[in-house]
Amino acid sequence: MTILDKLIEKKDIRIYIDYRIKELQLQLQFKDNSVPDKHKHNIRYKLNGRISELRRLKQLLHENKVRKESKRCFNKFKLKG
Repeated sequence: MTILDKLIEKKDIRIYIDYRIKELQLQLQFKDNSVPDKHKHNIRYKLNGRISELRRLKQLLHENKVRKESKRCFNKFKLKG
């Protein structure tokens, strides 16, 4: 069972999202110092994308729109596939 399977309440999910954002920000700082310049842009792009995705999820949780947004995304991808 993964950590996400154990998260039951909305506050637990918010705490996990905050933790994951901080973890990604630390990775961003660490990778910025340890990676050659030619790879920094790609790494920053990927980590910033993950951070913004988590922030969006946190906002949806705050607005109680997770179920509605999840159905919208499911239907959107169902029509494409």
